[in-house]
Amino acid sequence: MRSLATICLAVLFLLSSQLSPLRAQSVTCDHVVNNQQSFNESLMSAIWKHLNAGAHDQVIACFNEMADKFDLAAPRLQTSLQTNGCPYPVGAVNDEKLREKIFRNGVLNDMASAYFAVGQSHEKLRQYDEARQVYGKCVELTCARTWDPKGWFWSPAHACADRLVKLPNRQ
Repeated sequence: MRSLATICLAVLFLLSSQLSPLRAQSVTCDHVVNNQQSFNESLMSAIWKHLNAGAHDQVIACFNEMADKFDLAAPRLQTSLQTNGCPYPVGAVNDEKLREKIFRNGVLNDMASAYFAVGQSHEKLRQYDEARQVYGKCVELTCARTWDPKGWFWSPAHACADRLVKLPNRQ
């Protein structure tokens, strides 16, 4: 005669094997690292690509990888920059030395940009509490700048602050 514990384990095993196709599959970031970009740049490139394609699960997966690596470094760099002469300008920067100085803050710039992008994805998915959380972290990174391929810098902190006030009220 089988014990009750053995029967219970068998039933749980059968149920779990039948339900496994219904479980959410974990999504991993599909970024490509090359010799032309740093690791954070390759993650940020993937985040922008997926955001533009509406692949919000990929945006979130790449953001999680970025946050695992750089979430602690970005605020430290922010603090250091505030101590030594920040904020940087937004808009076109014609001074090559200043532009290079801004680009040297890649981890900070990319982490703030990632907060903005993943916040956009959370909004599209109607995950407003998650959007509030990442936008809230982003607004603290006031020294970060994002390069627009059209030729100017913008502030992710300002953009995240704008998004925060436009989010629907909590229900």
